[in-house]
Amino acid sequence: MSTKMDFTLSPAAVAKRIGCSRKHVYELLAEGSLHGIDIRTKGNKPRFRISESSLVMFIETRRVREI
Repeated sequence: MSTKMDFTLSPAAVAKRIGCSRKHVYELLAEGSLHGIDIRTKGNKPRFRISESSLVMFIETRRVREI
């Protein structure tokens, strides 16, 4: 069984890719619109990473359809 490893992106990298602030990326993570993982070590502040596939899925769900 083979598994494909996704690249992970920091909130800053995601913000740059989609043209928003880092704060907005954190808001998207908190509301569940964008999925990520928290790689913090015990007792430290959150350190999120977002997979490339999660970002693509988020973009696809937000795509504007022709009216």
